[in-house]
Amino acid sequence: MARQIHTWVDPQTSIKRQIDIDQSMMERKG
Repeated sequence: MARQIHTWVDPQTSIKRQIDIDQSMMERKG
């Protein structure tokens, strides 16, 4: 879901954004 939103961004920014989202989700779960 989040990936689709950031597909228009350049790959590096998109990847970093995805990592940030993954980390925040992990923190929420933990």
